[in-house]
Amino acid sequence: MKLADLTQEKPTANQLNSQAWELLTAKDEKLRDAKRALPLAREAVKLSEEDDGNILDTLALALHENGELAEAVRYAKMATQKYPGREEIAKRAKDYEEELAKSKK
Repeated sequence: MKLADLTQEKPTANQLNSQAWELLTAKDEKLRDAKRALPLAREAVKLSEEDDGNILDTLALALHENGELAEAVRYAKMATQKYPGREEIAKRAKDYEEELAKSKK
């Protein structure tokens, strides 16, 4: 799905999340754009009513990539609560917490 596809109809939380994730994790680093991903991820979380761990994880990553560590930790923790068995989400949450702790020293 391309950004242009999203303008044709009201996007769903999953569509916005997919677009944000792609902007954050594209294999070609030239295609990555954390600043553009952040509002997409925020809207996805809003549309999902903060009830989808994958969407919360995407927002946490977007926040992290934009230097908003405290908020990234908050959303990463929420994501782990929604998906307690997902090791990759838990690892990111732990990494963000450690990075935030180091930044406060």
